[in-house]
Amino acid sequence: MANKKRETGSQPIHEVRTEYDVYVKMRDGTRVCIDLYRPDAEGKFPALLGMSAYGKRVQVRLWDKTIVGEAGDPDYIVPRGYAHIVADVRGSGKSEGEFLSVHSKKEQEDGYDLIEWIAKQPWCDGNVGMVGPSYFAISQLLVAGQQPPHLKAIFAYDSPGDWYREGAYEGGCLSDFFYFVTSDFSRRNFVSATERDNTPEELERGLRRGRKTRTSRLNPAI
Repeated sequence: MANKKRETGSQPIHEVRTEYDVYVKMRDGTRVCIDLYRPDAEGKFPALLGMSAYGKRVQVRLWDKTIVGEAGDPDYIVPRGYAHIVADVRGSGKSEGEFLSVHSKKEQEDGYDLIEWIAKQPWCDGNVGMVGPSYFAISQLLVAGQQPPHLKAIFAYDSPGDWYREGAYEGGCLSDFFYFVTSDFSRRNFVSATERDNTPEELERGLRRGRKTRTSRLNPAI
């Protein structure tokens, strides 16, 4: 007699209810835009939050739905009894405010505020976790440091442990990747704080100093 395979873990029993572009007010009045996926059923459910500056819609499903983005797949998560919330961090996507980088205190506080908002919703049982790699993972570590009362778990994988060395100066060499990424956010969404707080002449002087510093590090003889 063949052994019947035993299914373990939660099973996909719910349909998915979707709400796009829900605005949540932060402590300073700035509104952060989220997409909300939750079971289409009565009751309260635990929730999982992912937040990044990469665009909430494409971080869930890409193109023809065959590739899942870094925020996770609501078609897998939600039917198993979880609410799934994906946020554009302030200053990115459809959220208000200025993007000040993944390390900014404002973004960490926004994560705290989002978690506490989620926990108070009638469809949430008060238990909130965070998900996602890379940017999402960095956010998890920093938001967890704010100690939001209803954050119960994080899954911060594929996050640079030493961000300065591994992200900004990989192998000791300046990486332009995040400069170009954040510059693109700036052009699309807001005037950056650096550009706002300095004259064009001050910006140019700063760029020249930065170029000179990077050159001297790479070639100390200069």
